[in-house]
Amino acid sequence: MTTQHFDITTSNRTVRLDNQGKGTVSFTISNKTGDPIEAYIDVVPLDDTQKEWITVQGEGEGRPTRQFGRDESQQITVEIESSPEATSDKQAFRILVAAVNNQNSVFTEGPVVVLEVTPRAATPPPPEPKKFPWWIIIVVVVVFLFMGVGITMLALLKNKTSDVTVPEFSQLLLTQAEQLAKEHSLDLEVIEEKITGEQSEGTVLSQQPSPSVIVAEGTTIKVVVEAVSVEVPNLVRESHEKYYKTLISAVRLLNNKEFKTVKIAAEGCPTAYSSLLLSKDAFTSSGEVNLSDLIPSGKTLPQLSINIINLRVIGQAPAAGTAVSLDTPITLITDCKKNF
Repeated sequence: MTTQHFDITTSNRTVRLDNQGKGTVSFTISNKTGDPIEAYIDVVPLDDTQKEWITVQGEGEGRPTRQFGRDESQQITVEIESSPEATSDKQAFRILVAAVNNQNSVFTEGPVVVLEVTPRAATPPPPEPKKFPWWIIIVVVVVFLFMGVGITMLALLKNKTSDVTVPEFSQLLLTQAEQLAKEHSLDLEVIEEKITGEQSEGTVLSQQPSPSVIVAEGTTIKVVVEAVSVEVPNLVRESHEKYYKTLISAVRLLNNKEFKTVKIAAEGCPTAYSSLLLSKDAFTSSGEVNLSDLIPSGKTLPQLSINIINLRVIGQAPAAGTAVSLDTPITLITDCKKNF
Protein backbone atom coordinates (compact mmCIF):
# COMPACT_ATOMS: atom_id res chain seq x y z
CA MET A 1 0.00 0.00 0.00
CA THR A 2 1.43 3.41 -1.05
CA THR A 3 2.14 5.81 1.79
CA GLN A 4 0.24 9.12 1.52
CA HIS A 5 2.90 11.68 2.44
CA PHE A 6 0.78 14.69 1.48
CA ASP A 7 -2.98 15.22 1.16
CA ILE A 8 -3.75 17.26 -1.98
CA THR A 9 -7.35 18.38 -2.57
CA THR A 10 -9.21 20.84 -4.80
CA SER A 11 -12.85 21.81 -4.99
CA ASN A 12 -12.68 22.33 -8.76
CA ARG A 13 -11.69 19.29 -10.86
CA THR A 14 -12.67 20.97 -14.15
CA VAL A 15 -11.53 24.48 -15.14
CA ARG A 16 -13.11 26.19 -18.14
CA LEU A 17 -10.68 28.73 -19.59
CA ASP A 18 -12.04 32.06 -20.81
CA ASN A 19 -11.79 33.29 -24.39
CA GLN A 20 -8.30 34.56 -23.57
CA GLY A 21 -7.22 31.07 -22.56
CA LYS A 22 -6.91 31.99 -18.86
CA GLY A 23 -8.16 30.40 -15.63
CA THR A 24 -7.23 29.60 -12.02
CA VAL A 25 -7.70 26.70 -9.58
CA SER A 26 -6.82 26.40 -5.88
CA PHE A 27 -5.35 23.39 -4.05
CA THR A 28 -5.04 22.61 -0.34
CA ILE A 29 -1.83 20.74 0.57
CA SER A 30 -1.58 19.03 3.99
CA ASN A 31 1.62 17.59 5.47
CA LYS A 32 0.96 13.95 6.48
CA THR A 33 4.60 12.90 7.01
CA GLY A 34 4.41 13.44 10.78
CA ASP A 35 7.37 15.86 10.76
CA PRO A 36 8.14 19.42 9.60
CA ILE A 37 9.34 19.29 6.00
CA GLU A 38 10.47 21.44 3.09
CA ALA A 39 8.71 20.40 -0.11
CA TYR A 40 8.67 21.57 -3.70
CA ILE A 41 5.54 21.93 -5.82
CA ASP A 42 5.75 20.88 -9.48
CA VAL A 43 3.24 20.85 -12.33
CA VAL A 44 2.78 17.60 -14.29
CA PRO A 45 1.12 18.29 -17.69
CA LEU A 46 -1.05 15.52 -19.19
CA ASP A 47 -2.15 14.83 -22.78
CA ASP A 48 -1.22 17.77 -25.05
CA THR A 49 -1.01 20.30 -22.22
CA GLN A 50 2.14 22.45 -22.25
CA LYS A 51 3.93 22.91 -18.94
CA GLU A 52 4.65 26.57 -19.65
CA TRP A 53 0.89 27.23 -19.60
CA ILE A 54 0.72 26.52 -15.86
CA THR A 55 2.35 28.45 -12.98
CA VAL A 56 1.92 28.57 -9.19
CA GLN A 57 0.60 32.02 -8.24
CA GLY A 58 2.93 34.24 -6.19
CA GLU A 59 5.99 32.02 -6.68
CA GLY A 60 9.17 32.73 -8.66
CA GLU A 61 10.49 30.84 -11.65
CA GLY A 62 11.28 27.12 -11.41
CA ARG A 63 9.83 24.74 -8.88
CA PRO A 64 8.56 26.68 -5.83
CA THR A 65 9.32 25.30 -2.38
CA ARG A 66 7.45 25.77 0.88
CA GLN A 67 8.08 24.98 4.52
CA PHE A 68 5.37 22.81 6.10
CA GLY A 69 5.00 22.40 9.84
CA ARG A 70 3.91 19.09 11.29
CA ASP A 71 0.29 18.40 10.15
CA GLU A 72 0.18 21.91 8.62
CA SER A 73 -2.07 22.74 5.66
CA GLN A 74 -1.39 25.45 3.09
CA GLN A 75 -3.26 26.70 0.04
CA ILE A 76 -1.81 27.46 -3.39
CA THR A 77 -3.41 28.96 -6.46
CA VAL A 78 -2.43 27.73 -9.92
CA GLU A 79 -2.80 30.07 -12.91
CA ILE A 80 -3.39 28.70 -16.42
CA GLU A 81 -2.84 30.59 -19.68
CA SER A 82 -2.99 28.42 -22.81
CA SER A 83 -1.36 29.33 -26.10
CA PRO A 84 -3.45 30.82 -28.94
CA GLU A 85 -2.90 27.58 -30.92
CA ALA A 86 -4.59 25.43 -28.26
CA THR A 87 -7.58 23.50 -29.58
CA SER A 88 -10.98 23.12 -27.94
CA ASP A 89 -10.09 19.56 -26.92
CA LYS A 90 -9.84 18.96 -23.21
CA GLN A 91 -6.38 19.28 -21.66
CA ALA A 92 -5.34 18.18 -18.17
CA PHE A 93 -2.64 18.42 -15.51
CA ARG A 94 -1.93 17.52 -11.89
CA ILE A 95 0.46 18.87 -9.27
CA LEU A 96 3.25 16.91 -7.61
CA VAL A 97 4.44 17.65 -4.06
CA ALA A 98 7.74 16.08 -2.98
CA ALA A 99 10.29 16.44 -0.19
CA VAL A 100 13.25 18.57 -1.30
CA ASN A 101 15.77 16.19 0.34
CA ASN A 102 14.02 12.92 -0.54
CA GLN A 103 11.99 13.49 -3.68
CA ASN A 104 12.16 9.89 -4.89
CA SER A 105 10.60 8.42 -1.76
CA VAL A 106 8.51 11.18 -0.16
CA PHE A 107 6.06 12.52 -2.77
CA THR A 108 2.37 12.59 -3.64
CA GLU A 109 0.58 13.28 -6.92
CA GLY A 110 -2.57 15.39 -6.73
CA PRO A 111 -5.89 14.80 -8.48
CA VAL A 112 -6.23 15.31 -12.23
CA VAL A 113 -7.65 18.72 -13.19
CA VAL A 114 -9.26 18.92 -16.63
CA LEU A 115 -8.94 22.14 -18.68
CA GLU A 116 -11.71 23.03 -21.11
CA VAL A 117 -10.09 25.29 -23.72
CA THR A 118 -12.36 27.85 -25.35
CA PRO A 119 -11.31 28.80 -28.90
CA ARG A 120 -9.85 32.29 -29.06
CA ALA A 121 -12.14 34.97 -30.47
CA ALA A 122 -11.11 35.99 -33.98
CA THR A 123 -9.90 39.56 -34.42
CA PRO A 124 -12.49 41.43 -36.49
CA PRO A 125 -11.23 43.03 -39.71
CA PRO A 126 -10.71 46.78 -39.61
CA PRO A 127 -13.71 48.79 -40.78
CA GLU A 128 -13.67 50.25 -44.27
CA PRO A 129 -13.00 53.98 -44.35
CA LYS A 130 -16.15 56.03 -44.74
CA LYS A 131 -16.61 58.57 -47.46
CA PHE A 132 -16.59 62.13 -46.36
CA PRO A 133 -20.26 63.02 -45.77
CA TRP A 134 -21.90 66.26 -46.84
CA TRP A 135 -23.53 66.57 -43.46
CA ILE A 136 -20.15 66.82 -41.74
CA ILE A 137 -21.48 68.94 -38.89
CA ILE A 138 -24.06 66.31 -37.92
CA VAL A 139 -21.40 63.57 -38.01
CA VAL A 140 -19.06 65.56 -35.75
CA VAL A 141 -21.84 66.05 -33.20
CA VAL A 142 -22.67 62.31 -33.23
CA VAL A 143 -19.00 61.38 -32.80
CA PHE A 144 -18.63 63.66 -29.81
CA LEU A 145 -21.76 62.18 -28.26
CA PHE A 146 -20.39 58.65 -28.65
CA MET A 147 -17.05 59.75 -27.21
CA GLY A 148 -18.81 61.09 -24.15
CA VAL A 149 -20.71 57.82 -23.68
CA GLY A 150 -17.51 55.82 -24.18
CA ILE A 151 -15.57 57.83 -21.61
CA THR A 152 -18.41 57.43 -19.13
CA MET A 153 -18.53 53.66 -19.68
CA LEU A 154 -14.75 53.35 -19.26
CA ALA A 155 -14.91 55.29 -16.00
CA LEU A 156 -17.69 53.04 -14.70
CA LEU A 157 -15.79 49.90 -15.68
CA LYS A 158 -12.60 51.19 -14.09
CA ASN A 159 -14.39 51.80 -10.79
CA LYS A 160 -16.16 48.44 -10.84
CA THR A 161 -14.81 46.05 -8.21
CA SER A 162 -13.86 42.54 -9.34
CA ASP A 163 -15.36 39.54 -7.57
CA VAL A 164 -13.25 36.90 -5.81
CA THR A 165 -13.95 33.51 -4.25
CA VAL A 166 -13.37 33.39 -0.48
CA PRO A 167 -10.64 30.80 0.30
CA GLU A 168 -10.51 28.46 3.31
CA PHE A 169 -8.79 30.16 6.29
CA SER A 170 -9.67 27.63 9.01
CA GLN A 171 -6.76 25.61 10.43
CA LEU A 172 -4.24 28.19 9.16
CA LEU A 173 -2.06 30.26 11.48
CA LEU A 174 -3.08 33.91 11.56
CA THR A 175 0.07 35.00 9.67
CA GLN A 176 -0.67 32.47 6.92
CA ALA A 177 -4.32 33.56 6.77
CA GLU A 178 -3.28 37.21 6.42
CA GLN A 179 -0.95 36.34 3.52
CA LEU A 180 -3.67 34.28 1.81
CA ALA A 181 -6.17 37.13 2.22
CA LYS A 182 -3.66 39.55 0.68
CA GLU A 183 -3.16 37.22 -2.32
CA HIS A 184 -6.95 37.28 -2.89
CA SER A 185 -7.28 41.08 -2.42
CA LEU A 186 -9.25 40.60 0.81
CA ASP A 187 -8.92 42.10 4.28
CA LEU A 188 -8.77 40.04 7.48
CA GLU A 189 -10.15 41.08 10.90
CA VAL A 190 -9.87 39.13 14.16
CA ILE A 191 -13.22 39.60 15.93
CA GLU A 192 -12.66 37.16 18.79
CA GLU A 193 -9.93 35.22 20.52
CA LYS A 194 -11.06 32.22 22.52
CA ILE A 195 -9.55 29.15 24.16
CA THR A 196 -10.71 25.75 22.90
CA GLY A 197 -7.60 23.72 23.73
CA GLU A 198 -8.02 21.93 20.38
CA GLN A 199 -5.74 24.10 18.21
CA SER A 200 -2.36 25.81 18.46
CA GLU A 201 -2.31 29.42 19.65
CA GLY A 202 -3.03 31.83 16.80
CA THR A 203 -4.84 29.22 14.63
CA VAL A 204 -7.96 30.36 12.77
CA LEU A 205 -11.00 28.53 14.19
CA SER A 206 -13.81 29.91 12.01
CA GLN A 207 -14.50 32.57 9.40
CA GLN A 208 -17.32 34.67 7.97
CA PRO A 209 -18.12 34.70 5.03
CA SER A 210 -17.64 30.95 4.54
CA PRO A 211 -15.21 29.45 1.99
CA SER A 212 -16.25 29.45 -1.71
CA VAL A 213 -18.61 32.43 -1.27
CA ILE A 214 -18.25 35.05 -4.03
CA VAL A 215 -17.48 38.53 -2.65
CA ALA A 216 -16.09 41.82 -3.94
CA GLU A 217 -12.38 42.62 -3.74
CA GLY A 218 -11.53 44.42 -0.50
CA THR A 219 -14.19 42.57 1.51
CA THR A 220 -13.26 42.06 5.18
CA ILE A 221 -13.22 38.42 6.30
CA LYS A 222 -13.94 38.16 10.03
CA VAL A 223 -12.16 35.32 11.85
CA VAL A 224 -12.06 33.76 15.32
CA VAL A 225 -8.63 32.54 16.47
CA GLU A 226 -7.29 30.34 19.26
CA ALA A 227 -6.25 32.67 22.10
CA VAL A 228 -3.00 32.60 24.05
CA SER A 229 -3.80 30.82 27.33
CA VAL A 230 -2.17 31.33 30.74
CA GLU A 231 -2.81 29.79 34.15
CA VAL A 232 -4.41 31.94 36.83
CA PRO A 233 -1.94 32.26 39.73
CA ASN A 234 -2.80 31.53 43.37
CA LEU A 235 -4.00 34.88 44.72
CA VAL A 236 -5.18 33.70 48.14
CA ARG A 237 -2.50 31.79 50.05
CA GLU A 238 0.13 29.24 49.09
CA SER A 239 0.38 26.07 51.21
CA HIS A 240 3.64 27.24 52.76
CA GLU A 241 2.39 30.76 53.53
CA LYS A 242 1.18 31.66 57.03
CA TYR A 243 -0.95 34.65 56.03
CA TYR A 244 -3.41 35.42 53.26
CA LYS A 245 -2.25 37.64 50.40
CA THR A 246 -3.36 41.27 50.57
CA LEU A 247 -5.21 43.12 47.86
CA ILE A 248 -2.07 45.07 46.95
CA SER A 249 0.09 41.92 46.63
CA ALA A 250 -2.57 40.04 44.61
CA VAL A 251 -3.10 42.96 42.23
CA ARG A 252 0.65 43.38 41.73
CA LEU A 253 0.95 39.66 40.95
CA LEU A 254 -1.80 39.91 38.33
CA ASN A 255 -0.12 42.95 36.82
CA ASN A 256 3.23 41.13 36.62
CA LYS A 257 1.51 38.23 34.83
CA GLU A 258 0.07 40.80 32.33
CA PHE A 259 -3.60 40.21 33.16
CA LYS A 260 -5.67 43.22 32.10
CA THR A 261 -8.70 43.46 34.38
CA VAL A 262 -9.35 42.90 38.10
CA LYS A 263 -12.57 43.01 40.11
CA ILE A 264 -12.73 43.30 43.91
CA ALA A 265 -15.72 41.79 45.68
CA ALA A 266 -16.57 42.50 49.34
CA GLU A 267 -18.00 39.41 51.05
CA GLY A 268 -19.33 39.57 54.58
CA CYS A 269 -17.88 43.05 55.10
CA PRO A 270 -19.31 45.76 57.32
CA THR A 271 -21.53 48.11 55.36
CA ALA A 272 -19.04 50.96 55.64
CA TYR A 273 -16.18 48.90 54.21
CA SER A 274 -18.29 47.43 51.41
CA SER A 275 -19.46 50.87 50.34
CA LEU A 276 -15.90 52.17 50.47
CA LEU A 277 -14.59 49.38 48.21
CA LEU A 278 -17.19 49.96 45.54
CA SER A 279 -17.18 53.76 45.55
CA LYS A 280 -13.51 54.57 44.98
CA ASP A 281 -12.64 56.37 41.74
CA ALA A 282 -10.57 53.42 40.56
CA PHE A 283 -13.62 51.14 40.31
CA THR A 284 -16.87 51.03 38.39
CA SER A 285 -20.15 50.45 40.21
CA SER A 286 -19.54 46.70 39.83
CA GLY A 287 -16.06 46.89 41.35
CA GLU A 288 -14.24 46.23 38.06
CA VAL A 289 -11.24 48.19 36.78
CA ASN A 290 -8.44 47.84 34.22
CA LEU A 291 -5.09 47.05 35.84
CA SER A 292 -3.42 49.73 33.71
CA ASP A 293 -5.67 52.32 35.40
CA LEU A 294 -5.27 50.79 38.86
CA ILE A 295 -1.46 50.55 38.77
CA PRO A 296 -0.17 53.10 36.23
CA SER A 297 3.42 52.72 37.47
CA GLY A 298 3.15 49.04 38.38
CA LYS A 299 4.06 49.83 41.97
CA THR A 300 1.30 51.73 43.75
CA LEU A 301 -2.47 51.92 44.18
CA PRO A 302 -2.97 55.69 44.26
CA GLN A 303 -6.76 55.56 44.19
CA LEU A 304 -7.17 53.38 47.30
CA SER A 305 -6.41 54.16 50.91
CA ILE A 306 -3.71 52.24 52.83
CA ASN A 307 -6.42 50.54 54.91
CA ILE A 308 -8.10 49.03 51.86
CA ILE A 309 -5.02 47.77 49.99
CA ASN A 310 -3.89 45.80 53.05
CA LEU A 311 -7.16 43.87 53.39
CA ARG A 312 -6.65 40.12 52.95
CA VAL A 313 -7.83 38.04 49.96
CA ILE A 314 -9.85 34.96 50.98
CA GLY A 315 -11.03 33.81 47.56
CA GLN A 316 -10.64 34.25 43.81
CA ALA A 317 -12.39 33.47 40.54
CA PRO A 318 -11.41 31.77 38.31
CA ALA A 319 -9.59 29.31 40.58
CA ALA A 320 -5.80 29.03 40.62
CA GLY A 321 -4.46 26.89 37.76
CA THR A 322 -7.40 27.60 35.44
CA ALA A 323 -6.32 28.24 31.82
CA VAL A 324 -7.74 31.57 30.62
CA SER A 325 -6.84 34.41 28.24
CA LEU A 326 -5.19 37.58 29.52
CA ASP A 327 -8.43 39.47 28.79
CA THR A 328 -10.36 37.41 31.36
CA PRO A 329 -11.42 39.55 34.38
CA ILE A 330 -10.04 38.15 37.67
CA THR A 331 -12.17 38.55 40.83
CA LEU A 332 -10.52 39.00 44.24
CA ILE A 333 -12.76 38.32 47.26
CA THR A 334 -12.03 40.03 50.58
CA ASP A 335 -13.77 39.79 53.95
CA CYS A 336 -12.45 43.29 54.85
CA LYS A 337 -10.13 41.84 57.51
CA LYS A 338 -6.40 42.13 57.85
CA ASN A 339 -3.78 39.45 58.52
CA PHE A 340 -2.73 41.14 61.78
